[in-house]
Amino acid sequence: MKNINCGHEIRQLDVETCRKYQETLWKFYYENLKDCAFTISYTIEEAKKKIAILIGYLEVDQAIVLGCFKEENLVAYLWSYVHFFREEKRIYISEIYVDSNWRNMGIARELLNKIERIAIESHINALYLHVEAQNIGALQLYQSEGYLTERIQLRKGL
Repeated sequence: MKNINCGHEIRQLDVETCRKYQETLWKFYYENLKDCAFTISYTIEEAKKKIAILIGYLEVDQAIVLGCFKEENLVAYLWSYVHFFREEKRIYISEIYVDSNWRNMGIARELLNKIERIAIESHINALYLHVEAQNIGALQLYQSEGYLTERIQLRKGL
């Protein structure tokens, strides 16, 4: 997939910017989770709570949030944080979402590249994330960016 220059800008978001765009973030979080394979039901109210948590983490410098803007419209975001996994300091990418009107333009790739640069500048040697097994497009993107399968998560519903 090629990056298409569509006049957008990737920026690191602060608390005030997340508050300003919280309705868009609610929508993005909701859209990202409502169709997950094992989510029985997900509501916008739950998404609002998650974005409040995101803002709370930003307030205490425990999150890194990137946004992609077209003019002043937020069209994508990435939520991440520093995390230790098996004694290795990593950045965990908790959420990445691109509005459906802006997909296939290289925006997700740009967000991943930006968080990678932040990790390198912070002397962090690894990024990791989870992806829904049926999200083939995202899986292909991550693999094309050098992400390797590290473990497989299984679930048994009861």
